[in-house]
This record gives sequence, C-alpha cells and structure tokens, in this order.
Amino acid sequence: MKRMKKSQAEPKPPGQRLEPTPHEGMTAVHLRPSVLLADDHTRVWRVQISPSPRTPSPFGSRMGDHTIAWAVHLDVIKAEMYGKTPAEAYAWLKAAHQDAVRWMADVDSDDTKRLRWLVDGDARAVRLEDSAYRAGQWLDKVDESVNLGRHAEIAERLSRAIAYHLAYVNYLPFSTVRNLKDRSTGSGEGRYRRTVLECERHFAKPAEMEVVTDPSRVAAKPVLTRGDTEIIPRPEPEPVKPPDPEQVKEALWRLFSFDAALRETAVVYALSKEAANQPRVDTKEVEKLAIQLTKHLKQRKSFVLKPAEIKADAELLARRLYTSKSQQYLWMAANTIKSVADRLDHILGDPGRAKGYRKEIAEYLALAKAETQGETSKAADASERFAKIMSHLLHEHQRLCSLAYPQSVRFSGFLNPSPAEAAISRLREELLKLYPKQKAALAGAPGAKLFEALKKELEKDTLAALPDVDVIKEWVSDDTGDPLVVTFTAGTGIEVNGRPPAPAGVAGMGCHTSAWVIQSTAVKKAMRVASDDDGLDKIEELVEQDLDGEIIKLDRYLPLAQLQGGQLKTMFQAAFDALTDATPGECASSYLTFRNMLPFATVDAGNRAGHGEGLEATVNKTFDLDALNKTLELLADERGDLPAELARTLRAVAVELEDELTLKGDDRWSADFRIKAAVEDSVERLREEADVLEFGGPPADVSPAIRDTRWAEHQRLYIAAHQL
Repeated sequence: MKRMKKSQAEPKPPGQRLEPTPHEGMTAVHLRPSVLLADDHTRVWRVQISPSPRTPSPFGSRMGDHTIAWAVHLDVIKAEMYGKTPAEAYAWLKAAHQDAVRWMADVDSDDTKRLRWLVDGDARAVRLEDSAYRAGQWLDKVDESVNLGRHAEIAERLSRAIAYHLAYVNYLPFSTVRNLKDRSTGSGEGRYRRTVLECERHFAKPAEMEVVTDPSRVAAKPVLTRGDTEIIPRPEPEPVKPPDPEQVKEALWRLFSFDAALRETAVVYALSKEAANQPRVDTKEVEKLAIQLTKHLKQRKSFVLKPAEIKADAELLARRLYTSKSQQYLWMAANTIKSVADRLDHILGDPGRAKGYRKEIAEYLALAKAETQGETSKAADASERFAKIMSHLLHEHQRLCSLAYPQSVRFSGFLNPSPAEAAISRLREELLKLYPKQKAALAGAPGAKLFEALKKELEKDTLAALPDVDVIKEWVSDDTGDPLVVTFTAGTGIEVNGRPPAPAGVAGMGCHTSAWVIQSTAVKKAMRVASDDDGLDKIEELVEQDLDGEIIKLDRYLPLAQLQGGQLKTMFQAAFDALTDATPGECASSYLTFRNMLPFATVDAGNRAGHGEGLEATVNKTFDLDALNKTLELLADERGDLPAELARTLRAVAVELEDELTLKGDDRWSADFRIKAAVEDSVERLREEADVLEFGGPPADVSPAIRDTRWAEHQRLYIAAHQL
C-alpha cells in the first residue's frame, strides 16, 4: 500500500460532521492584514488588507471567481472593527468566525448539502477544517493577549486570525467557483466599489466630500500659485454631485457575480429537459466519432464515415462544447478528433503517433464520462440546487453589504420592497441577460416553479438576520484601498502584501525598472532586526541614504505627465511619512511607496506582463531595460519638442515644493531637517534644468545618465536582495 501524500486526506465518511482540525500539507496563507491602533492604543483606527496576495484558492493554481466580490468581505472586517477597542475587535471577529463555522457540526444543514454538491467536496472539507482550526488557534492566542492587556500583541495576533478566517470564507461552498477561462473575471469591481464608498462618505462626513486631485493627500493649496515671472492658474475642482440612488443600487448588485453563481446551479437543466439530456447526447456522438476515427487509425475497412466527415462533425461539436464550457474533457476529445482527422494521411505513416492519438482520445473520453455523470447528477436536482445555492449567496450578499455599506443600502433601496423580492427581481433580469434562449421557459411554468422555490428559501427564518442599515459607519472616511500592506515582527522582519500605487502620469501599476520582488526583498533583508526601535532606526537610515543618493537627483529629468501629476510631492510626502510613522510596519510601507516614487523606478512605457522576474532570476532579467529605453526615447522626443512647456512645469513644481516648506507644524515637511534639505536641493535642480531647457539651446541627451544611474541602483538592490 502506498503512503498517502501529505496534501491528501482521508475523505469524511457519509454522515460524519466536520470539525476544526489541523491537516498537513495545506497551502500556506501568505495574506498578512494589519490592524492599526490609535496613538493611545485604545481603539482600532484602521484595518489594512491588501488585495494581493489573496488567500489560497480552493482550485490550486487557478484562482477561480468570487460570487460575492472579495472586496465586500474585506470591507465588512474594516467596517466592523473600526473604532472598537482591541478587546471589542477580538470579540467581534470571534463571534463572526463562530457563526461562519457553526454549520460544520450539523450533517443535515443546507451548508453541508451544498458542500456535497461540490465536485471537490472531500478535498474542500479538509481545507475548511484546517483553516477553521488555524483561525481558532490564533483567536485563542488573541484571547491570551486580551487577558494580559497587551494591546499591540492583540493587534498583531488579530491580523493572523483575520487571514485564516478569510481563507476559511474563501473555501466555503460556492464562495469561489471554477473559472473556465483560466483567470479571474472580477474586472470593474473597483469602479463599483468606489461608487458605493462615495455614497457612504457622503452620509458619513459631508464636509470631506471634496475632489482630491493631489495624490500626496497633503492639504490643498490656493487656486493661484506664482511661477517666477507668471501666475499659473490651477483649475477649480468640480463641485461634487450627490450620489444617484439608481447608480448606487446598480453598483451594489455589480459586486455580486451572477454569472459565477449561476454557473454552478445548473439552472438551464431545470428550465429545459432538452438541455438536461444534452450532455449524454454529446458524449454518445463524440464516442461514435472516436470509434470511426480509431478504425481509420488501425486501417480497418469497416469504417462508415470518411475523414472529412469525421472532421466536420467533430468541429461542430467542439465549437458548441467550447461555448457551453460545461464539459471541458469532452471538448478536448472532440477537438483532438477533429485535428487528427484533418491530418490523417500524415499520421498513418507513423504507427507511434497513431497509437499515441488513440490513447489520448481514449483518456479524454474516460474523463468526459465522469464529467457527464456529474452533469447528469446536476440535472437530477437542478431545481433544488438553484434554490439553495442562489438563496444562500444572494442573502449573504445582502447581509454583507448591509454591514459594510449601510447608507448605500438604505439610500438606494437595495432591499426594497423586501430583501427576498429585491433579490428575485434582480435575478430575473440577470437570467434573461445570461440565458436569452431560456426566455420562454423563464416566463412559463418552469420559471414560476423555480422562483417559487427560491422565494421559500429566501423567507426561511433560519437565514441570518439582516443588520440595521439606519447607521453611519465612519470607516470609509479613512479607507485608503490598501494596495500595499506591510507588517513587522521583531526578530523576523517584514511581510509585504501588494504593491504601492504607481506615480500619477503612469497608467495602471506601470513597469518597474527593477523588479518589485528585488526591491521589496532588499528591504525585507534590511529589516531583519531585533526590536521595534531597531526597525524604526533602520528605516530612518534607508531614507537618509536615498535622500542623499544619486537616484533622487534624476528628478529634473522626469517626464512632463509625471511632473504635472505631482510625483515629486508624493515622493517627499512618502519619505516624510517613513520618517514619522508610529510603527515599523507603517514606516516600511511608506518607505516602499517612497522607493516606488523615486525617478524612473516606475515608468509608463513597456510591457506590463510578467517577465519571469523571480528572486532566482539573473540581474539582467530583473532589470526592465526595454521599458526604460522606451521611456527614454519618449523623453528625448518630449525634451526636443516641448522644452518651453517642460521649463514652465519644472518652475511650477519647484514653487509648489518650496511652498510646502513654508507650512508649519509637526506634520509638515519643515519639521524634519532631512526632508527640508532634500526638498531645497530638488528645487534648486528643477530651476537649474528649467534654465537649461529655456536658454541653453538644444537639450542634451540625458538618456545615458538616467540609464547608468538606474542600472547601478539595480545592481545594488540585487546584491542586497540576495544577502544571506
């Protein structure tokens, strides 16, 4: 008997309940949220959770699609913990986790039934048990810290508990479903979330509803600023429009993926007997074609169909199966049959190839039969699947939205005229969009039967009560989106989740000239220090080194769009934050943001796709010379074509930076001599470059200086990242 692999576990016998239990070989949870406390440690003032890395997928390397947008799950935690004492935040998370795992002990619960409907039900049960156990373990550790009154320790341990709780949520049946396109389809989620958060802010703090055009989030300046010899007007910000209830309602529903949820319900089988029978019909057709093709491959005379006919029939089947996405192995079999039939004359001359194709088609068909059996099982209980899966997911979406975005739910009438009716009404619309061929069935008796069963499920008193939405949650006034979250543990160092935003004037995340893994790892290695104080000292040392380095002196050569977008102001603000933030984790986050804002660290030109830039890659592979060269070509054109505009912009930016130094207070740049000196040096360089562009004749080629400086910096980072 072979030894069972660590990642495998004995499936639960039927009727045995699930229990939080540790299992070996589970995928590691790399998510590291950060629970930040107010200065006096009495309240949670922010929970930071980066959108990357995500919790492990139930499907291995494939991420799948979330039915309820992942951002909603994160926002609930941020909203519910905000403003609570550390002990209260622990009590909330403990209760939320206990509510989430309660069904595991009930073998007859609807949740258990939904687990059994999963193709990977046995494997999923193991993941659920493991993540439930580990979340509970960290919650027990938080309880110890609460009893001892160690607030900072409570926050650190809560962060770990949140990570495993979220992993558990991600493993729940139909929380994440298979994506047959190999990548997530969560596009647009950020846009809809912004609409909802703008509505929340409108009611939470109307005075803060201003258009923020300054990425550094420093206090706004007067509308007019001087620019040596001329006044440069700034555009007046557009007045903020009040939220539109229909747009807010639409955004709330767009945070739910009807496509992903309905994909797993087999709703088409419930609406159409023909559709329910189609998987068996298709399997028989492909098997017939496989038999005919096998006879050709064995060069027997008893075949009926010619190769061209086999190819044509297989092509029609493959095209339809690819569109339906329900039987991928059957599609592979049909597609292989089509390809072999098309090249039969060449294949017959090679007995080895012919035998190989026969084996490949047979393997696909064996897997397709299991697939067909699964589809047949879905068809047998499609009506029940639809009612129990959709009622659960829709109600959970309504509950989570009510927790995270109560004012948006209230203002938009998201739950009107009743939660059940609101859910059913929207579901009808989406079904017609996604399955237009089922319009008649949806309007007739099959549709009426489905919706009647769904309504009964939605009106069950066993569903969790929806929270009060006549409340204001002020977490939104301080939400930053958390693209980058850094946590620090004394003696271990930092964990980096996500990436900092790109400079204004750079599309998307931009292209890093030095791969992000090299930059972040270099800082990780530097932060392997023994205490919080050592961590703060190390960040100060790194900032001072960069403020006095060669890279920052390239500020005078930045592209026009990045100068106009305020990159230098954002850069100096991040450096100031790194020197003044309260904790090593926050300081490291600000420092990495500062590093990302340094001149030509992130550029707009180039290919955003990955380039195999792992830590094990070579020094050349992790330096995006192509992106940098394209940027330098565009910069040369800009300096040659627009010297006067560049000069004006350089002077305007110099004045803006200089004005910042006139502002007084502990939270202003002038309070730190290192920032003050670095800003003054930058102002001098910008004005000097403006004079060169305006009065110095044809602009010099600055590309070699930029390229050499960035390459030297990359080599330094690469060595630092690979230190033992």
